Formats: sequence, structure tokens, C-alpha cells
Amino acid sequence: MVPEVGVEPTLLSEADFESAASAIPPLRHVDGYCQKVGAVARGLRDVWRAWYEAGVIEFPDTVPQAAEGAVVAIGNFDGVHAGHKHLLAQARAKAEALGLPLVVLTFEPHPRSVLFPDVPLHRLSTADEKLALLKAAGADAVAVVPFDLTVATWTPDDFVQRVLVDWLRARAVVVGANFRYGHKAAGDTASLAADGRFEVVVVDLLEDDGGVISSRRLRGEG
Repeated sequence: MVPEVGVEPTLLSEADFESAASAIPPLRHVDGYCQKVGAVARGLRDVWRAWYEAGVIEFPDTVPQAAEGAVVAIGNFDGVHAGHKHLLAQARAKAEALGLPLVVLTFEPHPRSVLFPDVPLHRLSTADEKLALLKAAGADAVAVVPFDLTVATWTPDDFVQRVLVDWLRARAVVVGANFRYGHKAAGDTASLAADGRFEVVVVDLLEDDGGVISSRRLRGEG
């Protein structure tokens, strides 16, 4: 009963949903997500239903065959604002040109809230809002890496090998020009492209009269 990536999910009967849900292990970090998205009041059943139908994959769970070898767009995507949509549109076009699905790779909770827990982070979107916006922006599936202090220690090579190569088997990777990754942000677009095991598309940052459109700017952080 699990819908294929890129196919609109069929509404399930209550009995079918319960049967399917009971066969799938729960997201290991769902409690943390619920606290962040304010979903506790709705109950875990509603969270599961929304994420189940949305095609969310959590690292390191098995990636559905239809999502392997995809074009992968990477980012935090807080707010899924115009700058993000600009990147996602180019990623969508790349996926269509190659005849591949588009998987959007993101991180929850937001890395800043893990690395700097004492500094308030006023998110532009909750986790479930972000997932819905990413799907609306053209993602066939959303891959979530649960970010914690262990993930924060990964070197750039660790991230590429564990997530992009071994897990998602990415054919092409789409990132913004300011993309950094790995421990202490040691990796950049040049090191990503130098890996050579997948194509890398670097998207210029979108600007308006106020400068580069970024989540930081929209939060009023400068």
C-alpha cells in the first residue's frame, strides 16, 4: 500500500491505513518533530498519516527503489522562500531532463538549533509545513537526515559517502552557490564537484532589491 514516488497517493480506508502503518517502523525522531511542529495536540496518528502520504524517507531507512539514483537537491529550506523555489525549479528541470525523480534532502531539527541551542531560532516554517511546501515545489520525495551532534562531526567525505552515495545513490546533486557541508562547514561546492561520482549543479543565489533572498535575511538576522 505504500505509494510509489512521483505517483499521487490514493486515499486509504481507515482499515488499510492501520494495516499499512503497523507494518512500517515509526520514525525514530518523530517525538522531537512533534514538539517542533506543534502536532502533539493532533496526535501521532495525524503526523504519521501526513508523512506517510507525503513520501518522506528518514536516514538511514531503506530508500524506495523508485527514489534511488535521483537528482538530489540539498538544503535546510526553512520557509521554502523564493530563493529556495528558484533552486528547486532548476533541480526539477534537471530531473525531467534526465528522466529521474527529484529527491529533496533536508535536515531536522534545524542544524543551528543543535549546534547553538542557547541561541533562539525563529523558524520560518515548522517541519511539517516545510515538507508540504517542498512537495508543492516539485519534490517527488523528501529525504530527512536527523541532525544531531554525531552528524555534526561527519567530515565532508563522510556526508558524501554515507548519504549521497551509499544511501540515496545520487545521479546528480543540485545546491546553492553558498552551500557548505561537513564538520565546521569544511566542504563547499568545489569539493562536492571534485568527488566525481555524480554530476553537481551549482545554482546562483536569487536576489531582489534587498539583496540575496535567504532565510537568515527573512528572519531579520541580517
